[in-house]
Amino acid sequence: MAREDRPQRQKDMPDKRIPTIKLLILMAAIGWLLSACGGSQTPDEGAFEQGTFAIDSLFRSFYNRLGGEEVLGPAISEVTTTGSLQIQYTAAGLLVYDSQASGDQRFSLSPIGNDLGYSDPPNGSPTQEGEYRVDGHVLYSPFLTLYEQLGGKSVVGSALTDVRYNAEHNRFEQFFENLGFYLLAGDDPENVGLLAYGVFNCGPSCSYRPPIHSEVEQRASLPEPFASMAARLGTTFTGPLLAGPYRAADGNSEVIFENLVLYVNPEDPSRAYARPIVRQIGFEPQPLAERINSPVVYFFEMEDGKGHNIPVRLNSYIAFHGSLDIAGLPISEVFAYGENVYRQCFENLCLDYYPNADPLLQIRPAPLGTLYKAQNYNQIEQNSQEVSSIRLNVWLESPQVTSEQTQTIYISVFENETPQANLQATITLTLPDGSQSFYLFPTTDLSGNAQLTVPKVLASNGTLVPFVVCIENIGPGGRICEHESYLIWGNP
Repeated sequence: MAREDRPQRQKDMPDKRIPTIKLLILMAAIGWLLSACGGSQTPDEGAFEQGTFAIDSLFRSFYNRLGGEEVLGPAISEVTTTGSLQIQYTAAGLLVYDSQASGDQRFSLSPIGNDLGYSDPPNGSPTQEGEYRVDGHVLYSPFLTLYEQLGGKSVVGSALTDVRYNAEHNRFEQFFENLGFYLLAGDDPENVGLLAYGVFNCGPSCSYRPPIHSEVEQRASLPEPFASMAARLGTTFTGPLLAGPYRAADGNSEVIFENLVLYVNPEDPSRAYARPIVRQIGFEPQPLAERINSPVVYFFEMEDGKGHNIPVRLNSYIAFHGSLDIAGLPISEVFAYGENVYRQCFENLCLDYYPNADPLLQIRPAPLGTLYKAQNYNQIEQNSQEVSSIRLNVWLESPQVTSEQTQTIYISVFENETPQANLQATITLTLPDGSQSFYLFPTTDLSGNAQLTVPKVLASNGTLVPFVVCIENIGPGGRICEHESYLIWGNP
């Protein structure tokens, strides 16, 4: 039987304390960051070296009830009090105690997952037997045991996304308001873990570094109309943002996601469109085919009674994610692509079908945006005009790091001798396997400075990690970039 998580509070009785609680949590977090910077609270030396702290006695029972360090990770801050709230970060979340609440409502986890910016539209497909749905999203079955052990929606919070495959971390992941779940691809389903929400939210004020497979990054923000279109399609469908917005060779504003490319025509700035990239990256369309008479196939007629046969499941997936306006017209039949993978291509994207995967993960957009970026974006970058009056400086915390160390990258931006504040730079790292990772710097401060710590890179001694830092939409040239690299060295 299909199940649906039910909220504990009736919908017609909203909690009027929620805005106040959120404000107090924010004030408490700011207070903790200030105290951490001022050094007024000194942990014992061993805990400080590891970036971990003892769980405060106030939270110990609640923390242990949720699984303790084995589930939530270690405490990575000390407890802070602001008004009626006391908070303490763990690697996976933010513990909250509200003295003005009653009973079990006094203890909770803060919805810090909302700050990551990940969201998917509710899954509109018919509910299947055995599915567990939370806020219109199907809970990935390997996550169900830990989800229920934690206490369900009352602890984990509302579902933000469907399950998705994260190629960079080689894991399946699903985001909720208070906690995020992951499972490494090919791992035992019993080894489900929690994403490092707490580490992300605490930021540079917490020195603890989580295992690389649990790290989580913020979804990059976009201007309109890209933001609305991306939200409508969902982060699981688009994949992470790889580049942009920037001015493409044809004069359109463009953003590259892992799975597709969106553009905006400056003469029609109210709407974003999917760019027809599939032919452009080298795929040759197949000849039109005859109709297949089958109840599991939808025939899309194109010319003289011929067209392409689209499996009903793929057609339903396309209909839910923007229809052919996003996918474009079909340009192939289904064909074998690798071992136990089948692909069908459309003008703007390709869909991969994994028949042996979990039903929620059988259909996935192919990561064609990565190929498009490699072929087009770097060329745009080389042809862009640098702005001579603006200077972008880039330097490293260390010219070499081990595979167990992160790297911190610093930038400063000046126009002539004047610091440039409120500018946001991007960084693209090229990893040893040839793939690329994209991150956003915080905006520059009043001194024109910003810094970003990028994740560990697993590589052998002597591996060079090249990267490029860019600032878009700046000055008459529109773009300024600096290329640098660092060395992996010192591994045992």
